[in-house]
Amino acid sequence: METTSEEHEKSIFDEFIESHPYPVHYVRFTAPDDSEEGQKKRKKQFLYYVSGYAARLIRAILDKSGFTETKEIDEALLIVGSALEDEKVSTLKVGQKTNHYMKTFSLGSKEGYHKLMENVTAHTGSRPNYYPESYLIPAELTELRENFETSDLWIAKPAGGARGQGIQVVTDIPKLRPGRRMIVQKYIKDPLLINGLKFDLRFYVAVPSLDPLRVYIFDNGLVRLATLPYKENLEHPEEVAAHLTNFSINRDKEGFIATDDVANDGKGNKWSHAPLWPFLESVGFSSDEIKRKIEDAVTQVILAAHSTFKEQKNHRNAFELFGFDVMIDENQNISIIEVNVTPALGTSSELDRFIKTPLVKDIFNISLIPKTPKLPKVVENLEKIMRDERKPENEEEKQPEPASTKPAKGGKNSKNSKGNKNAASTNDEEIENMEEKMKLREFVTVCEFELANQRHGGFRCIWPTKERWEEMGDLFEKKSENDEMLKKWIEFNDDEKKNFLEERYEDFKNHVSAE
Repeated sequence: METTSEEHEKSIFDEFIESHPYPVHYVRFTAPDDSEEGQKKRKKQFLYYVSGYAARLIRAILDKSGFTETKEIDEALLIVGSALEDEKVSTLKVGQKTNHYMKTFSLGSKEGYHKLMENVTAHTGSRPNYYPESYLIPAELTELRENFETSDLWIAKPAGGARGQGIQVVTDIPKLRPGRRMIVQKYIKDPLLINGLKFDLRFYVAVPSLDPLRVYIFDNGLVRLATLPYKENLEHPEEVAAHLTNFSINRDKEGFIATDDVANDGKGNKWSHAPLWPFLESVGFSSDEIKRKIEDAVTQVILAAHSTFKEQKNHRNAFELFGFDVMIDENQNISIIEVNVTPALGTSSELDRFIKTPLVKDIFNISLIPKTPKLPKVVENLEKIMRDERKPENEEEKQPEPASTKPAKGGKNSKNSKGNKNAASTNDEEIENMEEKMKLREFVTVCEFELANQRHGGFRCIWPTKERWEEMGDLFEKKSENDEMLKKWIEFNDDEKKNFLEERYEDFKNHVSAE
């Protein structure tokens, strides 16, 4: 069930925005089985476009939320389905949104994830403890040969594979056909078991904004159990239904029990997360500690991928849902096995619908889809303002400090102040104009962050947080002024937040009124 701002103690922002309305109105998405508003027939006033294929669940939620499909991408408020070609993403209007960033396979493929983890290893000096020892062959074949005898079993998977296709448990280095690449990963031999069965977890992670970076994790997901007992088949790697937990591998095996009725959640070979946490406590694990480890690891992975995602023209046109696959071992260690783009959103069972319906609704809500692509110019120009700030390194000294930390006027110290008076005056005006833009941008940045948090539903923000900035800020290589602004915002006390909002709102309101 979605949590609204009225269901918890109101924040400074909640109180402020009630009396100072934000001029951009966002679609409030509802699900087919929602009570109250969700049961009312909403007027069809929005258009969506399907690129390739979109799950029926997505279409159902859009239909209930007042959307109609269009065949013209230029008319659409929201574009769903398969990723658009890069050139199409670059030409979207500011008010349009699509459900994929460019370059997401730099994380969402097995090879891409491996290379990211290699980058983290080079940056920190050690392999992340949540990433199993892995090798990309043939490029790292020599290193694999040197270390292959350290384990009896390895997992071999096609570098670009998905849905469990081509995965094997191997005892010898696999032979590759020309042109093929594989990830060979050390087998985790002491996995935690449920009823003697190996299992993994699917976590859903949303990235609704790149600049500033915002990351959310969903409060529910899947527990996927193997079909055959693990220990009895430890010496039989050919019995993949004991060693691999992929649904596509196990669903047709004898003994697989599909959990359809939510009343049977916690039985069979597919659960939601709800019965998992009590199970962990029952075997002496701290579920809170496991969650913290997973959230920390997820955050570090997204931070590592962020600089690649950011290599696109417009950061405000897209959002993304990732599926993180996680294992837990007997010593309470967690491993992120792989990361998936376009995680399956099929709803063949009641359990699937129970988990995925609020998931899809809530990611649309936190992604802030405007009700009209025609936005106030001060908001529409935000992307241009951000691009203006991305100056070449040799021009960095020309940029003023962020408006939140610098006095209102800075012309006296400008380089041109000693020369022509007109030049000095012009430079003063330019600096004041840049500072004004920064203030407007800072206000929009904070408002979007807080407005998304008001409609988070089952999602919870794991970046930015004060604690993770302190722990992981050095891994955040391409942070922007917007990221720095959110860092300040979450560190502000209530009085500082109130003063910030009141000061910035007046400038913002004047700009909107003048349009």
